[in-house]
Amino acid sequence: MACSLLLTILPEELVVEILIRLTDLADLARAASACKPLRRLITSRAFLARLHALHAKPLLGLLLLERDRCGFLPAATAVAAAVARASDFAFSFLPDHAAGWRLRDVRHGLALLSSSSSSSYLSPLGDRGFFPDVVVCDPMRRRHVRVPPIPDDLTAGVRRIAVEHFDYLLAPAGRDGSSFRVVCRPKLPKQCDVTVFVFSSGAAFWRAAVLDACAATEKLFLPQSVHGYVYWRTHSSGTLLMLDTRDMDFFFVNIQTNKCVIGEAEEVGRLAVFNTIVDVGVHKVEILSKAIRGGADEPWRHDRTIPLLPGYKWRTARMAEGYLLLHGIVGNNSWSTPGIQLQHFTLDLKTLKLESLCDSISRGRHHHPQFDFPVSKNAGHSPLLAFPFLLCRRRRETLRMASPPPPPPPPPRPLLLTVLPQELVVEILIRLDDLADLARAASACRALRRLITSRAFLRRVHALHPRPLLGLLHLEHHGSRCRFLPAEPPHPSAATAAAVARAFDSDSDSSFSFLPGRPGDWRLRDVRHGLAVLSTRHAVTDDGCFSFPDVVVCNPLRRRYARIPPISDDLAAPIRSLGVGVEDFDYLVAPAGREGLSFRVICRPQLPMGCDVTVFVFSSSAVIWRAATLHACAATAQLVSPQYAHGYAYWRLIRSATRLLLLDTRDMDFFFVDFEQRSVPWQAIGEAGEVGRLAMFNIAHANHTVELLSRAIRGSADEHWRHDKTIPLLPGYKWRILKLAEGYLLLQGRILGDGASQFTPGDQLQYFTLDINTFKLERLCASTPQGISYHPQFELYRCFPPPLSFSSI
Repeated sequence: MACSLLLTILPEELVVEILIRLTDLADLARAASACKPLRRLITSRAFLARLHALHAKPLLGLLLLERDRCGFLPAATAVAAAVARASDFAFSFLPDHAAGWRLRDVRHGLALLSSSSSSSYLSPLGDRGFFPDVVVCDPMRRRHVRVPPIPDDLTAGVRRIAVEHFDYLLAPAGRDGSSFRVVCRPKLPKQCDVTVFVFSSGAAFWRAAVLDACAATEKLFLPQSVHGYVYWRTHSSGTLLMLDTRDMDFFFVNIQTNKCVIGEAEEVGRLAVFNTIVDVGVHKVEILSKAIRGGADEPWRHDRTIPLLPGYKWRTARMAEGYLLLHGIVGNNSWSTPGIQLQHFTLDLKTLKLESLCDSISRGRHHHPQFDFPVSKNAGHSPLLAFPFLLCRRRRETLRMASPPPPPPPPPRPLLLTVLPQELVVEILIRLDDLADLARAASACRALRRLITSRAFLRRVHALHPRPLLGLLHLEHHGSRCRFLPAEPPHPSAATAAAVARAFDSDSDSSFSFLPGRPGDWRLRDVRHGLAVLSTRHAVTDDGCFSFPDVVVCNPLRRRYARIPPISDDLAAPIRSLGVGVEDFDYLVAPAGREGLSFRVICRPQLPMGCDVTVFVFSSSAVIWRAATLHACAATAQLVSPQYAHGYAYWRLIRSATRLLLLDTRDMDFFFVDFEQRSVPWQAIGEAGEVGRLAMFNIAHANHTVELLSRAIRGSADEHWRHDKTIPLLPGYKWRILKLAEGYLLLQGRILGDGASQFTPGDQLQYFTLDINTFKLERLCASTPQGISYHPQFELYRCFPPPLSFSSI
């Protein structure tokens, strides 16, 4: 009655928050046994997932594998003693098998067993190489599932070879631990390719990876699992063969020596090495780590040295389940002395706390139990200490695999949306300062995710939080290649830029390798708001006319692209009828609409003098091309430096140094704008911080200032440029203006030294950005020029762009 009253007075979401904060799991068990409504809440999948994140599974003891038996050494706790009484580590609940069952691995409370293989056993196909039957079971609940056999198309290459042995490994899959992977490697004779099979319980199918045989793969030992990777020690000292079980690709990692324990570091994505060292009679454990996917020359980083208890002789046994297992003997006793008491300790990798787990009695040097895993003779361990001691944890999740679980019921409406109106919830969420908090709120429930991902909410978020500036794209060889220069500390986007730089370096996406065709076919034309427009090189047809290049707009960070439809024949006919060659094409990509969810592509063929100016504009929202034509005149003989500002595309006029030709991409009409020619060495024209105005930035040698002028784009012909601001720059630099784009003025500076006033090869150039809204000057990155005549082309790179999609593409 009390429980029913609790659920009547308080909302269910609040009751869940109260229960999840219980520190003692025994209290939670008592609450679950009080009534059915509480038991339904506590045993739900969502509640258990949160509970397991707060309360790590307890460490219960060790499993000692010896011949065909398995002995459990419980920890000195009441829970471990209860598990020892309740669990069936003889696995008598498994179905009878003619070859018998053999324990292979234990992880997160689940046990992997296979039927005993034998080279004399003939498979139904009549060959000697066969795959054992495999089960995954929970010895505490006495439940098991059979792992499906490996399909014949995957095993065809292995069945032709006599298999000496099988390596099996049980690895977790997924963050919640509700699924697992089974890794199987047939031990083939020398000079055979390495073949590994991986089964995923979530997808319920097998995959295979094959590595060509080499000297390092002739003999592999001790399979282990670390952060989604499986590794084997090789016979060559100091090398690991690793397999990424997600992408199914092999690679090698160098280690310092084979006489160490290797496992997963506390930091995700890093490999750890544990060495026992003796310093002035004091035993210590030294922890080194390196990135699993790091470079070949990346050194091992020293993380920590942990002192051990005095009065013991120490050996590291293995690392698993987040613990380092160590063996210790008291005094000066020998490891091979029979009847000696072995103390087993665990070192928690999170808290670095050393605790005694249990003890056992050594049977001496001449006791040789049956090994489940091959052990290197050079490993430096006596036979007893080479036993695979497997850390056993209690498994709370229900064992399931064969049939997919039924879909969970729709989550209840969040308490926040129940108490407060939706409009007020939106106002609360929009005022979160950190976008990471907004992402966490979106992942909390579907209702909040629907609000946060709505177009109206995202429009307001983008207005309050502009997309971060991540660095520069350095265009080389006329845009056929580009290099990403990330923002460097202390820039606020340095951490995000470093992650983007790693993505570019690992996947070569700064060279746009994900686009169709051969490398070098595409030429980068423009980058804006994280989107890039690329085109192929135009070609001349057999009749002497030209063909328009193929064009794509892509997101290099997400490796997605969309093909732009070709310009229709009725629009391109006037250009083709001229019968003249085209020197090149101007291409621009520009945002369209206030929400930034669509874009425009602007294309202008560079025709000879005397030809009309024709510009084509493609809209991703309408999925059509439009054209605008301006009759030729003396001013339009040569147009250079295409730019975009507030919905207008503009070009500088070579014949008239004080005029710009602008095109309104919405109304498709041309007009001219005059600007003041000043005797300054560096000048940039672009969009001002105020919508609808054109800005001009001037910098002079005489002083370290930038002068800002502006005028209305659609102002009258006699309107003067208005002086808005003079911004001081840092002293001690030689300054250049490179370009104005993405809401920033890009500046290049060289530190003045030895009285030099010119840019020379080998000087380190610093790149700064001036925000045209806040006028804040920030250092972005640095680079070194290649020569005096080196004229690099840079594009400012911002993210994160909107989803790249439009209808019919």
